[in-house]
Amino acid sequence: MLNWMQSHSKFMAEDVRSILGRTITAADHHAGFDSMLEFVTLQALLAFRKDTNSYRGFRVGCAVYAHNGENRRADSHARVFMAGNEKQTPETIKLCAERKAILKARSARYPHIVGMVIVGEPQGDKDSLLVTPTLHSCLSCRNFFQSTSGITADTQIVTIEPKSGEHERMTVGEMIRLHQGF
Repeated sequence: MLNWMQSHSKFMAEDVRSILGRTITAADHHAGFDSMLEFVTLQALLAFRKDTNSYRGFRVGCAVYAHNGENRRADSHARVFMAGNEKQTPETIKLCAERKAILKARSARYPHIVGMVIVGEPQGDKDSLLVTPTLHSCLSCRNFFQSTSGITADTQIVTIEPKSGEHERMTVGEMIRLHQGF
């Protein structure tokens, strides 16, 4: 073992220097989201169960994996933020879980949203008229994604139906195109 380490120590030191010296790419951040997907999913489920407030019992939980723009290591400058939806009465404005989680990340200075997990029972989309096996973000959230810096067409979305566990994975761009009929 010691001989192997001695013979490879120069290679390992060069490898570490090349990793530390390079700029982290979007692909690195997506790999970070993939490696954290189970944790992000658990946070979205927790938000779904504990952080919702809906007069009609419609619950949505969301967790976002965000980074702060530091380009040293994909995982060292990333955090997970979670939130549930709110609509206390028919007269109050809805506060979507996705928007709340993204705004939490941005207010903590983590403006780059790499991916998100959304948990909720599916319902037909009243704007696109699509019926999907999992809950997709509403038109208001889809517009928010498009108008918010730090969210790109490549931002990953995983949607999960809480009872069956059925899930879909797509990008923000794919979800928007799907609901626009393209």
